[in-house]
Amino acid sequence: MRLTIGPIVAATLVAATVACSGQHDDADDTQAQGEASSGWSGDYATDMTRCLSDKGWDVAANEQGGVSYELPSDQEERFYEDSDQCLKEIGYDDDAFFTTEYLDRDYDLRVENAACIEALGYELPDAPSRQAFIDQTINDRFASWEPILDVIEIHGREASEHAQRACERPEPSDVLREIRD
Repeated sequence: MRLTIGPIVAATLVAATVACSGQHDDADDTQAQGEASSGWSGDYATDMTRCLSDKGWDVAANEQGGVSYELPSDQEERFYEDSDQCLKEIGYDDDAFFTTEYLDRDYDLRVENAACIEALGYELPDAPSRQAFIDQTINDRFASWEPILDVIEIHGREASEHAQRACERPEPSDVLREIRD
């Protein structure tokens, strides 16, 4: 199960991602929890929350501009399908996040993010090569390397929250504007 959904993950919720992502609760295999976040638009959280709520899901907008949720693991596939449909309904441009140009810049930002996290004292696995990251993300339409997810998996949720506050990354929509300008 996945922990966080960013724009690449959000764009590919059926595969990911994105993304939605859930946190696996080792004490209870029946639950997936997560937060979907995206910088795609100022209305992302509101639009996704409305759409998913209309489809019957118990979701809420969160402080990070995304969507928080909790669901039984046997409903994950349906949730991802509904999430993917909602992304289409709100006009989320997923193809923009699967270009070599975007992923090349995104890779640099992830490397910088990983270095910041490691400077805080958290150990992380080695990053994939730039080309492996780009190829895998384009082929799978899901970015499997996300330093903050490694923090959650290795060091826990509290460490992740600390790292996210200390090592912010630009919003994906800002990265798109940067490479388009």
